[in-house]
Amino acid sequence: MEAENLIIEARSYHTEHGIWTYFTSSYGIDLENNNYLQINTLEGYQQLKAYFGEDKVVPIYIEVKDDGERLQRALTRERAEKQPKYQELCRRFLADQMDFSEENLAKANIGSHDRFCNENFMTCVQAIEKRINAELDLSKIKKRCLVQS
Repeated sequence: MEAENLIIEARSYHTEHGIWTYFTSSYGIDLENNNYLQINTLEGYQQLKAYFGEDKVVPIYIEVKDDGERLQRALTRERAEKQPKYQELCRRFLADQMDFSEENLAKANIGSHDRFCNENFMTCVQAIEKRINAELDLSKIKKRCLVQS
């Protein structure tokens, strides 16, 4: 995929269990005919914008205001593992705090209309659904304008 320029972004992390690498590929992505949902980092989001164009990528940033709650959820998930890796969980939590800082969100142009607080699950889902539908309606208008031009 690298040789064919299909890698949008790649990151490697040095963990206590060795190097962990992931990447995002454009292989099979057809933005003219399909929509996609992807979970990514801010850095990955910015690479997607650079690759496809800022008008083609819409951020949906879901946050939990209470960092204690977010950490507790992560601990509960990790505790359920056969071999919990608490040190790695803590490393990831602290890295996320830095990666998704207010400063970095601002640099990525993630505004208040892009952010959804997960205090009430259904309210959060409904707000995200409304945002996605508004973007889909807007993209239909843009496509019509492009066709008519």
